[in-house]
Amino acid sequence: MDEILTRGNLDWSHFLSALVLAMVRLSSMMVTAPFFSSQAIPKMVKAVFVFTVAALLAPIVASLPNAQTELGVLPLLGEAGAGLVFGFSLSLLNEVLLFAGQVLGVQFSFS
Repeated sequence: MDEILTRGNLDWSHFLSALVLAMVRLSSMMVTAPFFSSQAIPKMVKAVFVFTVAALLAPIVASLPNAQTELGVLPLLGEAGAGLVFGFSLSLLNEVLLFAGQVLGVQFSFS
């Protein structure tokens, strides 16, 4: 990581754009994921969590050899779309497990 951050201004911009892209993906996932979209969790806690995880992931994303970390409308929309797909997939998995539990409860006469 130190090698990436000390090579010059270009690498700082590469690192910061990777940070922004990671934050966009994580924040869009937080909007739709089952546990994190709860109103019981304060918005400040969610924001700190997103920033912390993005800061931890940014050096990894920036150091990937074929990573396209350019900021623009299309990359931001792509990252937001990927985060929404991940969040909706987790929501779908959660609903499938809840439905399976209800069906098993009816079959075992727990209802």
